[in-house]
Amino acid sequence: MTFRNIEKEDGLKNLAENKSSQDFQPSAEFFELLVNTAPAIIFTVDREYRIKYINNPPAGIRAKDAINKNVLNYVAEQYKEMVRKKINTVFETGKKEEFETEARGPYDSVSYYSTTLGPIYHEETVCHVILITHDITKRRNMERKLKISQKKYEQLFNTVPYAILLAELDGTVIDINDTTELIFGYPREEIIGKKFFQTKVFTDNSLIHILERFKRLLKEKTIEPSEYLVFKKNGEKLWVSVQTSLITLENKTIIQSIVYDITERKNYEEHLKQINNLRSELFKRISHQLKAPLTSIIGYAALFLESSQKKLNQKEREYIDEIKKAERRLEADINEILKLTEVTSHKLSLEIENCDIIEIIEEVIHDLKSQIILKGHTIKENLHEQYILPIDRDRIYDVINNILDNAIKYTPAKGIINIKTALEEDTFIFSIADNGIGLLEEEQERLFKQFERLNQSENPSFSRTVPQGSGLGLYISKKIIERHKGRIWVSSEGRNKGSTFNISLPIKRN
Repeated sequence: MTFRNIEKEDGLKNLAENKSSQDFQPSAEFFELLVNTAPAIIFTVDREYRIKYINNPPAGIRAKDAINKNVLNYVAEQYKEMVRKKINTVFETGKKEEFETEARGPYDSVSYYSTTLGPIYHEETVCHVILITHDITKRRNMERKLKISQKKYEQLFNTVPYAILLAELDGTVIDINDTTELIFGYPREEIIGKKFFQTKVFTDNSLIHILERFKRLLKEKTIEPSEYLVFKKNGEKLWVSVQTSLITLENKTIIQSIVYDITERKNYEEHLKQINNLRSELFKRISHQLKAPLTSIIGYAALFLESSQKKLNQKEREYIDEIKKAERRLEADINEILKLTEVTSHKLSLEIENCDIIEIIEEVIHDLKSQIILKGHTIKENLHEQYILPIDRDRIYDVINNILDNAIKYTPAKGIINIKTALEEDTFIFSIADNGIGLLEEEQERLFKQFERLNQSENPSFSRTVPQGSGLGLYISKKIIERHKGRIWVSSEGRNKGSTFNISLPIKRN
């Protein structure tokens, strides 16, 4: 900004008094109002650095006291030489100059100022320098906070234990963190500026999947994580999980990929799978080896009982009955172990067909009728007349049989068992509620795990009358229901307050 023809100490008024050919002729009052209401400190100095005009002096300084005082008297010691040189430069060159300073206030508060210097001319000669000073404390504090925030972000960005890649929408990598270099073994310069999926990190099959997901990402903004087998620069293989989403950074949409090294987890899962396979194979062999002699025992015991029926006394018949009961329990345990091998080896196949689940429930009730009568239980049914579901009939029969059998066993004589069905949106709900010994909260959490059994020590009468199960029935039932995309759960208010087992199954199979 250049001011010319200013002769008086309050020379700003002369600007209004100059004759001009322009239509608009601002008055002296106009300029005075303009300067006095400006959101800045405006003052002029002469060649001796004396203040000749000032509009809004800083707090604690009166305008009349500042006039003709050396401006350097109001400048902090460390800035005096710099300000003096800036003023001299404007006088000598007539060019604009700028500088920033800081000032300490009460209680060690710090204020920051930005000053622009410009020449005021009289007859082509710089006669004064005008200084326009703005308080930039808020701006500087914001910049400082932003710098601290950026530093924290950079520290976090580079120290997190997973790789982060930022890329343009065409896949060109624009930034990576330090962990990316550690995980993949590629230096920063070999990744930035290139399309990451074109590096030798991914297998051919992975690349096809990545490109398909990339197209989905541009449409859906975010997609579920995926796992890939990748290669480090040295050829070493590792497993990674990749979470990709679109984010906005500096008003620009970019791709953010977060990559976790899951090699250790994958190795553990593979090791666990091998152990489960070995265990399943062991169970299978033992079960088959037990089943053959058990079949012989059952057969010969039946022949012995038939041929010696008239020769045995009452006590001997009771012994034979106990043998037969033990045979049945052992056979049931062997069958459950065989089912367990299917579940744990992921070989649990389903033969899905449209079946009337009400018919299956009624069949289970009929097959367990003798046990129900023996204990004097009352069965209350609230069932649909018919309902067709896509299920494996035999597997669902086993689940319902297992739950109802438990309800019969763990409910005191002459108990009440409620069986009902219901529909909730696209789900079929089946429940069996009893007024038996109930479950503690910790028992409910453990009940569907392998080899978990109800603690019968708190109910000695039941420990004598109810045979201890294998602890596999509910675990296997849960796996069967989950394979049907359903859910099984139990609720109980506590010991001796009964239990309710619920099964939900999807009405339609995906």
